[in-house]
Amino acid sequence: MSAWREPDRPHTSGPKPVAKPVCPVQPLSPNQTAWLLLRNPEDCSAEENDFLEALWEQCSELKHGAEMARQFARMVHDRQADSLDGWIERTRAADVPA
Repeated sequence: MSAWREPDRPHTSGPKPVAKPVCPVQPLSPNQTAWLLLRNPEDCSAEENDFLEALWEQCSELKHGAEMARQFARMVHDRQADSLDGWIERTRAADVPA
């Protein structure tokens, strides 16, 4: 590098770069995350479950919201219209921000 440095400019090491924290899991896109939240956790890979755990550490209310969303998806899939009123009551009673 000394050959490229200007002759009248002394060599300075400058500040050392700060290492960025390493993300323990590969981040997903918002769309991938939304679909993952609707999946049954038993059907998820270990890596996907690690991602969800990291996500829930950042926002614990999201875990309960994801469970409510999965219940709704199951209810729609299984055509259980008679369960809707109970689901709405449980959702309103839950201490989860809208």
